[in-house]
Amino acid sequence: MLENVSISSEHPVSADQVYRALVALGAEPVTDPLLRPEGPLEEDRLHLLGSLLATTELEITAATRLAEAEEIEDVLDTLLGWSSQVGDPGLAANVLTNRLQRTAIQVSESDEDQPPLGRDAAFAAVTTAVYALRAQLAVEQEESEE
Repeated sequence: MLENVSISSEHPVSADQVYRALVALGAEPVTDPLLRPEGPLEEDRLHLLGSLLATTELEITAATRLAEAEEIEDVLDTLLGWSSQVGDPGLAANVLTNRLQRTAIQVSESDEDQPPLGRDAAFAAVTTAVYALRAQLAVEQEESEE
């Protein structure tokens, strides 16, 4: 079942590698050369990974034929590529949990004092999904240890 669901990479990417990927996509973040004369630092890695994630999500969104009959095919093609890269089902569940956590935070962000009711409902639904997925992972982990 879930033998190894940790997400430590055999070959972790460096901040410089992520920055070069963003440059290749034409989406490198503008940095102050006085603050970063040598380029990105390792402490910038997570921020850069977030930028790369946003760039990828925007590309997928632009490539997906929304509200057309082929939309589901586009989503499935993207999902197949994602699944083949992630591989292990336990690891995939960890990635999904992380995505859901980011989604919950992003959905809850609002400049309004009282966010629209739909946002509150979406936040509650995503948060519930995070807890349900975590609980399922815990059960599967216990079963695999027996």
